[in-house]
Amino acid sequence: PLFRPALGDWAWIPLYSGACICFIGIIVSRQLYKLSPAFRVRLKSTGLYDLPLDASEEEKANVVLAGFRCWPPTVSEMVADANSSHGMVFRALMVTGGLASMQTDLAALSAPAIGWPLLVLSALHQLRRVMLATTVGFCFAPALGSDF
Repeated sequence: PLFRPALGDWAWIPLYSGACICFIGIIVSRQLYKLSPAFRVRLKSTGLYDLPLDASEEEKANVVLAGFRCWPPTVSEMVADANSSHGMVFRALMVTGGLASMQTDLAALSAPAIGWPLLVLSALHQLRRVMLATTVGFCFAPALGSDF
């Protein structure tokens, strides 16, 4: 055949699929946070539910702006409660994505090397694996209080 793919041509799939799973975990947990009781309490404190229908445009804009300010600016606020739905989804998808990414054959994605460049490349691959393992370990780190 004219085109015969090498094994290294497919080596990127676990890395990219793991990254996509982690990204989906962040997006889904962010959307599930809207259903959490903590967010509902924060939203109620803005007066959004008590706004009269005949309120002025400025008053409506201020209340809606206050509602947008209730949205957490960091992921750690959303996943601080690991027993909530958004915290469990975040943890599950981050662990799945991290483990999928760790299946990547990093040597197949690198240029061939011999001698000392091979040692440097091997050390670099080990550092990348440690980084991916940290993603999985981060999900099981104990959170005794809020860091935000």
